[in-house]
Amino acid sequence: MFNKAKYQGELWFPECSEEKRYCILTIVNNNVELETNLVPSDPYSQKNVHPLIFGAFNGLGYITFVDCKLGLDSTGIIRSAVYIPKYSFTHPDHVINPKNLQINKFRVAGIGLEKWTNFRFEYDNNLLSTKSQQNHSFDIKQLGLEIKLNFWISSSVSIEQINLKKCGNIEFLFNSPINMREVLDYYIKAKKLIQFLNGKTDRFSFFNFQCPEYGTWGAMYFKDLLFKDSKFEYLSIDFDKILDHLPLLFTKMLTDEKFYFCVNRLLDNQVEGQLTHSKRFTNSISTFEGYCKLNIEVKNLKLSNYLKKNQQDILALSGINEEYFDEFCSKIISSRDYYVHANMKNNNVFSDFELLYISFLLDILVAFNLLKQIDISQDILNMIAYRSRENYNGMQSFNRELRQDTFLDN
Repeated sequence: MFNKAKYQGELWFPECSEEKRYCILTIVNNNVELETNLVPSDPYSQKNVHPLIFGAFNGLGYITFVDCKLGLDSTGIIRSAVYIPKYSFTHPDHVINPKNLQINKFRVAGIGLEKWTNFRFEYDNNLLSTKSQQNHSFDIKQLGLEIKLNFWISSSVSIEQINLKKCGNIEFLFNSPINMREVLDYYIKAKKLIQFLNGKTDRFSFFNFQCPEYGTWGAMYFKDLLFKDSKFEYLSIDFDKILDHLPLLFTKMLTDEKFYFCVNRLLDNQVEGQLTHSKRFTNSISTFEGYCKLNIEVKNLKLSNYLKKNQQDILALSGINEEYFDEFCSKIISSRDYYVHANMKNNNVFSDFELLYISFLLDILVAFNLLKQIDISQDILNMIAYRSRENYNGMQSFNRELRQDTFLDN
């Protein structure tokens, strides 16, 4: 949507369309900033947030800025202000009021889809060839929704070089129009599912929607921080291996509240910022207990019973000996009581370092069970179990050596 760092144009308030003022639009740290002399005539009536501001800019067309936070208000000889909108909507032909907007088609490019697919170039010393495009679609009848995953190769040619780039987008087509709040909800859930399966989502490059009244396309922009700089991959399942299961996975994510709750709780450990190992562990143990409460029938809703019900999966995912299982579970329970219930008398707790890998194990355990709900192939389950054992045993042992501390470890 924004191909340059700076644009020139004009702004006006919806209630004063005759009073247009000059504006410079700049992109700063993925935020839109509007530097302008468009301010209320009364110096004491300036709002902290303007719900809507309209504009027109060279190279962009008409723009509607939503929830414009006042970043700076200068009251010198010439009053000026800097507004930072939360959402921006562009259209080449007319102003859009997104609060009343109803759409039945939108598509989002980027978000890491091109990293996930095995769609690739093939070449030798004499020949370069590519598959021009790859498309997959499936219906979610409960929602009157068709989802398309599209992949293609973009190219540019000059005298000196040829540039090829993998691209991808996800497209939503609804039988009945939906509002922008629903659009964002579908986008967020879809991105969370991709992050859950692959762990490599990114910011969107384009967020386009079709105006049903005119049949033309507009664009939306906001600072998308969801899973910013996230490096942990729960599953990292190859696209080709999970493709046949995607229709049911999207259906579960968008229609099954229990499934979405569990995936959403798992992804809490991938929020922006650094979590302590103990905080990560408490997130994971609460997610595990939440999953069990929603999906496992036991007479007594106790953590010990939930762990016992998952014994075979815990052994398969961790690689620990069965003889150690009861002691292992006892230590998980004691650690939970220590960090969640402040039971300071518990001494049989995992170290801060060990809590990280217990957290990984519990997260994978929940993810493993969620995928079993849709009868995922045994090959994928075996791959997940193998990687989980390698992480819990191999990586834990390796990192324990790297972090050895003569004073703190004794």
